[in-house]
Amino acid sequence: MKIYQTQDIRNIALVGGAKSGKTSMAEAMAFCGGLINRRGSVDSKNTISDYRDIEHDRGYSVENTLMYTEFGGKKVNILDVPGFADYQGELDSALNVVEAAVVVVNAQSGVEVGTEIANRAAVPHQRRSRFQPGGRHRGQQDVHLHRR
Repeated sequence: MKIYQTQDIRNIALVGGAKSGKTSMAEAMAFCGGLINRRGSVDSKNTISDYRDIEHDRGYSVENTLMYTEFGGKKVNILDVPGFADYQGELDSALNVVEAAVVVVNAQSGVEVGTEIANRAAVPHQRRSRFQPGGRHRGQQDVHLHRR
């Protein structure tokens, strides 16, 4: 495994409402960084982030999942954070350890209550937020990132 200097490590959290595409975004980031050679999908129950039986049964994340990728010579640690309000503690704990939050917005539904909750949670932590459209349309992933 490659050794990274501290200044070459970034920690981000993918946050947003339920079913907004956070896990699909994490999967696309891992694929584009070369960590995996095939993108999984939540519907197929084969993502690297949602691997627990309870997540397969429910079809959504229930715990923070840590993964990483490489981008621009930097190691990017990614926390895929559950979007349902029932898991607010997961959101709060993730925001305590990252330097930036990527707020994923469902491309079909737009800003929802969960989106606002995630964004408001990032503000007291003084985390930089970046909004990213995500989500799926008719079973297809709308996340189109290019692999290096």
